[in-house]
Amino acid sequence: MRTRKKTLHCLVSGALAVVFLVLGISGASADYFPTGYIYTCQDTNACRLDPVNVIFDINGTVGNSQTHLNHHLGWTEVAGDPELFYDHWKYWEYQESQYGSGGPFSNRDHMRLNQGNDWGGASWGWWTMAPVHHEYIDWDCYKHVVDTYNGARDWVAYKFNQYGAHPAQGKARLGNTLPVDQGCKNIKVNGDGDYVWIDI
Repeated sequence: MRTRKKTLHCLVSGALAVVFLVLGISGASADYFPTGYIYTCQDTNACRLDPVNVIFDINGTVGNSQTHLNHHLGWTEVAGDPELFYDHWKYWEYQESQYGSGGPFSNRDHMRLNQGNDWGGASWGWWTMAPVHHEYIDWDCYKHVVDTYNGARDWVAYKFNQYGAHPAQGKARLGNTLPVDQGCKNIKVNGDGDYVWIDI
C-alpha cells in the first residue's frame, strides 16, 4: 500500500512542480518535494546539470545515506565541484556531501547529496535526494564526462538489493528527462525521468 501512496505522491508532486514553473511561483512547499535537477548557478534554464534519480527515505538523513553508501557499495566521500539543489523550488542549497567510487582523477560512479528541508510524513520520513551518474575523464577536454545516469542509478539499486537490509523499493516518475550538455565535444546525456527510492 505504501508503494502505491508513494507513487501517487510523486506524480502529484511532479504535476505541482510543472504548475509552479509555468506560473513562475517559487515558493511552493510540501512535505516531500524533490526537484528534478542540480544546478551550477541560480538559473534553472541556463545552469541545469544532473537529474535527481535516487532518494534515500524513512531514516534517510545525509549521514545515514553516507553510512549505507559506504557499507553497501564501498563508496567514500570524494571531491568535485560544488553544485546547487533547488529544494521545494524555493531554497537554493549547496550539496551537503559527495560520495563516489573513486577520486577526482578516475573514472567513477558519483553522486551529490542534499537532505530535504521537511520531514516527509509517515510514508517518507527524513529523505535525501541525489543525482547519481557514471563519469569518465576525457583527457582532450580535461574533465569528467557523464556517460550514463540510468545505468548508475540501476547499479546503486542493484547493490542495495544484493547486499543490504535496505533494498530499493521501486521506481517512480519525476519526469526530468532534459539532456545535459557535458561541456565536451558536444556530448549530451539524459536520464529516463525515473528515480529509485531506498528505505534506510
